[in-house]
Amino acid sequence: MADGYDDHDDPLKDAFGALRTSALPSMRPVGIDGVVTTVRRRHRRRVAGSTVAVLLVAVAVAVGLSQFPTQHHASHVPATVIVSPSASAPEVTVIPSPSAPSGSVSPSAPSRVPPPAAHTTAPAGTKDATCAADGTAVLASGGATMTIRFEASDGSRLPPCASVHIPVFWASYTVNDDGTGALYSDGVNTIGRAKPSITFTREMPSGCGVWFVGRDVKNLPQSLPAAAMNGSYRPTSGGPFWDATRHASGLFDQGRTGCDASTGGGTGGSTGGSGTPSGPPSPQASAP
Repeated sequence: MADGYDDHDDPLKDAFGALRTSALPSMRPVGIDGVVTTVRRRHRRRVAGSTVAVLLVAVAVAVGLSQFPTQHHASHVPATVIVSPSASAPEVTVIPSPSAPSGSVSPSAPSRVPPPAAHTTAPAGTKDATCAADGTAVLASGGATMTIRFEASDGSRLPPCASVHIPVFWASYTVNDDGTGALYSDGVNTIGRAKPSITFTREMPSGCGVWFVGRDVKNLPQSLPAAAMNGSYRPTSGGPFWDATRHASGLFDQGRTGCDASTGGGTGGSTGGSGTPSGPPSPQASAP
């Protein structure tokens, strides 16, 4: 070479030759097989990423729907999500439960409704075994101190029910010279749940007097005819001591004290306060 230059000894030429030798393999085209392999690898990565994204969305939707109350009380089975990867894009198939009604989605189990509390009130018409709904007021003991008590119609010793109310009374009358009677003293009370028995001491006039014990008489007469003062008076409709509610006698006992044969309407002697039954054959007072 001119001027004494020898290209075999040129270091720059040697450096470029080494660079070309080392870089040539990476710069050479990969060919058709290499391109196909690269495309397939990238496609698999996209399909896998899309599948994961669809699954995440399906789970998010299921969780969101579980927060809403179901519109039907029937049992629901969560829908099944099937993801089928394909060469182009993943395919999602939703299979609803056959028992779930159309238009409702319930991914969670239905809530349990607790059974209603036991009904403790007795049904209407049921007989209360702790008390008697029917009965009578009877004179349990006579004399100056008298007791009227409740007696159940079935003969049991049960107390009266709260619905039982039997008004009772006692009254004493002075026998006038003409045989008529004038009210001397009286007492009114009610047999019922609060008072199944009542004890009272009747007050009698110092002379001849007549007393009566009965029930359900609205107004005690202030005076009585001579026919009612003989100690065995039987009330009649519209007369004294007539029970208009039951259409029967309102008396279930009566008597005379301190009377003799010369007293108006007298029968001689005295009943001594023990009393004689009056009215119809039954001297008792029935409960309403």
